[in-house]
Amino acid sequence: MTGTPDESSVADSPAAEGRGDALVSLRGIVKRFPGVVANDDISLSFHPGEIHVLLGENGAGKSTLIGILAGMQQPDAGLPRLFESTVHSGVLVAVIAVLLVHVMMTRTAFGLKLQVVGANPRAAVHAGLDVGKLTYATFAISAGLAGLAGSVEILGVWGTVRADWNPAYGLLVIPLVFLARFHGVATIGFVVFFAVLMIGGESASRRLGVPQFYVLVLVSLLLIFLALVEYLDGRWRKKTMA
Repeated sequence: MTGTPDESSVADSPAAEGRGDALVSLRGIVKRFPGVVANDDISLSFHPGEIHVLLGENGAGKSTLIGILAGMQQPDAGLPRLFESTVHSGVLVAVIAVLLVHVMMTRTAFGLKLQVVGANPRAAVHAGLDVGKLTYATFAISAGLAGLAGSVEILGVWGTVRADWNPAYGLLVIPLVFLARFHGVATIGFVVFFAVLMIGGESASRRLGVPQFYVLVLVSLLLIFLALVEYLDGRWRKKTMA
């Protein structure tokens, strides 16, 4: 199945604009098998109330496209894989982004200003810092990083954009950042540890037939334990300093 200019422009046509936001969009989908190109540059959008039919002879790539749409198969186009594994190069983008933010926050005057504003806005005002501009700058940087993270996830894993897609990764990472005491390198370690737990737990739940909710309970208990250890460590340090 090969995408044509007409197919690729359906989502951007004036008729599509009147139907509201697409529930599911495919952009430049490519899927190859040994010796066969099943899908080549397929772009489609599905809007509410529409009915779509895929027509074609056997082997045209219809089932492959539906499998990609359902998340059962991964498209080949997008971010390249690392070392012929299922891990895509978006991991490198994430690590570089975290390290750059860490360097910015710990080695630059701008990062120091952000720390002062975050710790005590009133003190920042007395120090002559423009709290409003620094706050807007923080939101802008955060939005850019969030957009980058979403792009990496779509390009590297899904290959499709869904209107209801919201994995809430930001909410998952927030407690890990606090446990890492806002240290960039330590945050990477916590995230890797958390990812291993989540992926291993999902695999175990499928093999043992256990509901996936137990994985979330296990991770929650672990986070509570780590937070308790952090709290006790803080109290012990206060007593030691006193």
